[in-house]
Amino acid sequence: MMDLEHRGAKARATHPRLAADEDLLELPPDGQPKTVFVTDLGGGVAGFRMDERQPYQTGGLKWQPASQHDLFITFVFVEGIEALEPSSDLPTVFLSSTFEDRTQQQGCVPGPQKTEMEYHFWVKFLSGLRHDPKIVVTPL
Repeated sequence: MMDLEHRGAKARATHPRLAADEDLLELPPDGQPKTVFVTDLGGGVAGFRMDERQPYQTGGLKWQPASQHDLFITFVFVEGIEALEPSSDLPTVFLSSTFEDRTQQQGCVPGPQKTEMEYHFWVKFLSGLRHDPKIVVTPL
């Protein structure tokens, strides 16, 4: 695990497509389903963004919901991604199987709790490497 974290930190420092902030993609607060694009940035690092105008974020996602509802996300695999997998670290994100064409997968993030929550999952690359991002959900 430390090796992946170290390589991820090194890639964030040197990769031109990565954002320089805290590396969490901020999702809009509305309760509407979201589409998040996931790609392999190399070196065991996954990138996340909602549209092509945004830089890739590598730490995962953050969401401050405007209501008590859960959030549904369609993860679209852009390049080099095999699947998303639940983490053994609890709590984790609820994930569907990949779609038949293996280019998309559904996820569900539980709605806000009384305290900030971190939900973990794995990004499995076609190369066999894995990346451990998180989704941070802040209370209302």
